[in-house]
Amino acid sequence: MRQTYRFDQQPCSNTMRVQHLSAGAQLLLISVRQWTLSFQGKECACCVLRPLYRHHRAEAALPVINELMCFASTTGMRQLAIRTPDDDLTTADEMQLTRMFRAVEQGDAELGYRLAEDLFPGSLATTFFRIARAYIDFLSPVGLSFNDSRRLHLVVSNDLPLNEECPKAEDGS
Repeated sequence: MRQTYRFDQQPCSNTMRVQHLSAGAQLLLISVRQWTLSFQGKECACCVLRPLYRHHRAEAALPVINELMCFASTTGMRQLAIRTPDDDLTTADEMQLTRMFRAVEQGDAELGYRLAEDLFPGSLATTFFRIARAYIDFLSPVGLSFNDSRRLHLVVSNDLPLNEECPKAEDGS
């Protein structure tokens, strides 16, 4: 079996703090990282991940994350940069995975397929997309979403005027 993952400690411009990801994206990311570490250490990834999934009432998703990771580790077009489980930042590859899952959850098949095709050749992107859809179907009923970004929040202030034009810059724009 070809190893497709490497742990990456290099900072990248396309990164985000894990705590700012949605609950579904955090679970996916922790799972990918822990699965990779378990695989390299020749441990049973499902055994290691079971308490986490049980805590989130999503234990039924364990076979799907295992299928997803086995598929990714054998069919990917290149090595994916995966950080260690305790790292606070994501890699560009980890962000692409979370974006793909978000697109699938939102029903944007075109974007989902395009993001999957960047990682998996031809019809294998379709298979990865199908597995991602199955994973999301297990997480949704327990309230784990890829869409509820923790970086966005509504700020309400009574001090701000409503329906007022923005001031123009000195150059007239």
